[in-house]
Amino acid sequence: EEIAVVLGFQADRVERELLSHEFIHAKVHSVRVEDWEMSSMGDSVRMGIRALLSDPEESVFVVMSDLVLFDNPYPQLEEALEAYEAAVLVGLEEPHGSVSGAQSRVRCEQGAICAFGKEIEDPHGYEVGVYGLRPSVWHALLKEDEEVTGSFGQILVSWIHGRKMGAVEITGPW
Repeated sequence: EEIAVVLGFQADRVERELLSHEFIHAKVHSVRVEDWEMSSMGDSVRMGIRALLSDPEESVFVVMSDLVLFDNPYPQLEEALEAYEAAVLVGLEEPHGSVSGAQSRVRCEQGAICAFGKEIEDPHGYEVGVYGLRPSVWHALLKEDEEVTGSFGQILVSWIHGRKMGAVEITGPW
């Protein structure tokens, strides 16, 4: 297993803390974003994916670092990737505190996301900040040249262009 950690703000502190733990049994790639104040979330995700290119046919998970999950969502994300090119973790309860990965609201139909954005009224749930991407998606994201701003979920929606993304629902606090 391999993990790419893209570091910007407080990179030295985060890297020192991360690498000091003995419970991490994966190869960790530290990728630094020197101009982190000027770069986008899409740039950071692309940098992390490029660091993991040892197997270009594997699916990847993208997880925002300011996130605490109480249950392991990865088996459900892997299952959703059997039916969709991308899957998004959706919290059914409104986020607690200032969770930056939960900026977008989502509306879902039959397990797929049909609308995504901050302006959605009466949402089904909230973007948690955890994504599963099949190789077709992350290969295309690496080739994407135009600057797209917003949360990574919004960047993903702009690339998917009408294709369906799976919604993996979590209940309870996050």
